[in-house]
Amino acid sequence: LFFNVYQHDIIVELGAASFQVGTVRKFGHGNPIEMILNSQSKRNSPTIVAYDGNSFHVGEYGVAYQKKNPGPVYKLFLNSLNTDSIQFVTDQKEVQSFKDHKNILPLAAVFQHIVQKMVNKTDELNNITLVHPPSWDLKTLNQVKKVVDLIPNAQLFTTVPTPNAVVINHVSYHIDQLQTDQQFVVVDIGASTTEISTVNVTYNQSSKEVFVNLVHNQDLHVAGNNITMCLMRNIPVSNDSKTQNRIFEAVEKAKISLTGNPTYKLLIESINGEDYAAQLNSTQIQQCIDQLYGKLEVQANAPNVIFYGGSSRIPSLQKHFEQLFNRQILKTVNLDEGAIFGAGLALSRFLSNRQQNKFISLDSRRPILQIVNQSLTLNPLQKLKATLEVNLSQKSLTNNHFEMDFVHEYSKWVDVNGSKKKIYLNESRTENISFKAFSDPTVYKITFNASQMSYSCDLLLKPFSQQRMYQKYKAKIYDFVRYSAYDEIKEEAELQTEAVESIKEMIDQKLNATLQILLQTTTLSLPNLTRAALSFKTENGKAKQIELDFQCHEQIFDDISEEEYVQIGDIINRSQQIQQKRSSYEIVRNQAEELKNQAFALINTTKNWTSQKTLADLFQYQNYTMSYLKWIEGQKCDSIKCIEGYTENLTLAVNNMTNLINRYHQIANLLQCRKKADEQFNKQFSSLQELIQKVAVMQTSQIGQMHRQSQESCEIVNALNLEDKADFNESLLYKKKHFNYNDNETLIFDDLFSFYTQQNNLQTQNLSKYVTKSMLTKVKKLSRNCKTQSEAYNLLMNKSDIFIKHKPQLQYYKKKLEKEHRTELNTTCEEIQKVTKSLSEDLDQIFKLLQNVTAEVEGNKLLGAVSALYAQAAENRKAIQLKEKLIDYLLDYQMMSKVLSQEWQLRIDQDMAQALISYQVKQNIRMAPIEQLEQLFRDLRQAFAEIAPQLTKTEL
Repeated sequence: LFFNVYQHDIIVELGAASFQVGTVRKFGHGNPIEMILNSQSKRNSPTIVAYDGNSFHVGEYGVAYQKKNPGPVYKLFLNSLNTDSIQFVTDQKEVQSFKDHKNILPLAAVFQHIVQKMVNKTDELNNITLVHPPSWDLKTLNQVKKVVDLIPNAQLFTTVPTPNAVVINHVSYHIDQLQTDQQFVVVDIGASTTEISTVNVTYNQSSKEVFVNLVHNQDLHVAGNNITMCLMRNIPVSNDSKTQNRIFEAVEKAKISLTGNPTYKLLIESINGEDYAAQLNSTQIQQCIDQLYGKLEVQANAPNVIFYGGSSRIPSLQKHFEQLFNRQILKTVNLDEGAIFGAGLALSRFLSNRQQNKFISLDSRRPILQIVNQSLTLNPLQKLKATLEVNLSQKSLTNNHFEMDFVHEYSKWVDVNGSKKKIYLNESRTENISFKAFSDPTVYKITFNASQMSYSCDLLLKPFSQQRMYQKYKAKIYDFVRYSAYDEIKEEAELQTEAVESIKEMIDQKLNATLQILLQTTTLSLPNLTRAALSFKTENGKAKQIELDFQCHEQIFDDISEEEYVQIGDIINRSQQIQQKRSSYEIVRNQAEELKNQAFALINTTKNWTSQKTLADLFQYQNYTMSYLKWIEGQKCDSIKCIEGYTENLTLAVNNMTNLINRYHQIANLLQCRKKADEQFNKQFSSLQELIQKVAVMQTSQIGQMHRQSQESCEIVNALNLEDKADFNESLLYKKKHFNYNDNETLIFDDLFSFYTQQNNLQTQNLSKYVTKSMLTKVKKLSRNCKTQSEAYNLLMNKSDIFIKHKPQLQYYKKKLEKEHRTELNTTCEEIQKVTKSLSEDLDQIFKLLQNVTAEVEGNKLLGAVSALYAQAAENRKAIQLKEKLIDYLLDYQMMSKVLSQEWQLRIDQDMAQALISYQVKQNIRMAPIEQLEQLFRDLRQAFAEIAPQLTKTEL
């Protein structure tokens, strides 16, 4: 048995009145039960199967169905699986189509319910461990196995008799008391039977194995239901089946409470419009117990007695059995989960759930199988060896052979580019394998027969063939046989030859032969051959044994035909399909009901909406769904096609209404945010329109005029293409204390002044040689300022033009938003906010550009910049000319005063000139570069202006 993580292990305890399902914890240690899947309040489910004409309702679902419709309900069907199921139905008329089926039909419904509904692990293999009544024989267990096989992804893994599971539960808490073998009596009082079982326990301390062996069982056909029916004789019987069922349930509760109380009142409300009342007393239950169990004889002074079963809760019954056994009954096992827990401990040894001890469930009450004239008793999970004398018929041998291809792998060193490298090579080789074999391979046949089953095996000498050798010795990765396996295959061929020659010799010499078999059982107590060998002694007395292969087949005799199993499989599969379809239908129906109510509430709370289209559609589908649901309630729908049709129609209605309700909520959410979103959009749109209007006004204002005038200077500077000229080193243009003209510099100002005089219709003057370093810097700065101002202005105009171009689209978008408030909102607030954000970004950018352009123009250094440079060059020329005149008269103060008087229009005499023009001033005039010369003459004129009067008009 191998553990598989894709398997789901569950334990099912089946009883006539109730069943319990638990899942097994695969890993860890301690409690092996992971979860009980039944109702958390009752911890078990009633073994009731109801049928509504199309599908089965099991457990609590069957009880719920029974309250509405008392029949057809299957009860107590586990007492006899071979009996016609119709005998166990409360109301037979509704299940006439099942009258020929046995009780495996409701049993199949129970297992289908467990696997499909309770466990709900249909994508995994569900391994079921069955806890069953000890009275179930091998045939019954086999019927259960076949029923489980009808359920997809389910198999019966093992079985544990209920008393074994109960004892395992008990001894797991008292391992320290298992010093010697012990015996337990388990009294299991269920609904329909009382099982009294004897269980022996043996503990192997060295291997930590606990063997729990069921050795005897007595089945009493009186139990809890008999006590209930006995008590019901004391109250009036009702002809109404619903009333009778509810009276039975009330008496079931009363029989447990009666022992501690002298009387118990039964009060059942609302049966056919009337309340039902009755009364029972403790004397009545004691009389019923004495009547049913009074003649029972058991072994007195039994060493250990354990109570189990639902009816064992009745205190009077416990007291009665304590008197019978003359011993206090052990109350160490949980009456709800004791067997499930014990079976989980037995199952743990097959899983990875770690336990300190291994619990092994045995059952020594199995049938005796006949082997020819010898008998062999089979015990579950025990190995038994049998030795039989055999007479073999004469055998002939044949010489056989086959050719087999081998691959020889080897390596060698080769020279690769001056260095040695190891390479791997292989070559194919064919060898002939010879061996001897029997003409007829069958050696012996064995057959076991019993009342409930047959078991037969063909015993064969282990086959030797090319295919078997190939499968055994081929490489794991590659599809060939290595030559290294040749010797092993040859040895196997020799052993084959030796074996058949030995058997042939034994037959020829008429030696006695025995057939030794080793037989054990599976978890379902079926026989299983595990070893077979042909044994004989040679003439010299040496023992020789030849292993045999075996092919076995078992058959358990079943009163139920295979055809019926197939039919029942079809019935429960169809039931499952209808249940799945109904589940889908109920889900959709509940959704439709909920949406219908939700739509009705929405319609009533939003009648004042201005957007009426969605509301009108919602009202229409709400009316349609309401009418359709009302119509469905009056229809009978049993077939899959009908259920699918209703489901499809309701699904369509649900989808449409869901979309409309989602649309409704979308509009409701839009109503909350659209007002603000629309206001923000309109505000930004209006602000941007106003700003674009300011841009248009700016173009015709003084600012625009000033910009255009400044562009006149920029046109001249841009015509120079200064950025395309090489950036010359200014330190080479202007050497210290000396001003040198440069061809590049002269060309720049030749072009600049030429453009300027042509643009202003002035007479051309050769002023380019009178430029200074600062003037060249101003030209370059002027070029950069022109570029900056021009780019800002152009970007402003482009932005303005883009807005004007898209203004009609924005106006349409604005009208669309306004129209939606009159019809139906569609545009989301996120979309409007996105558009508004874009407008806001444009507004900020255009506003900043307008500010920058205005500031640039108002603080314009471009306006008249070229004219100023032209004037500066003219002034520089005058200063150079004045310097040249003064240099000629530096020693003649009279002539210097005359030249300066004419130049500056001051009455400067010789004394003034002599006083102010010192030697240092003369040196400055002689050596000063043009940049310093202008300032020198400005300072000198200011000094003369303070002492020399202005020339009169006559003097001028």
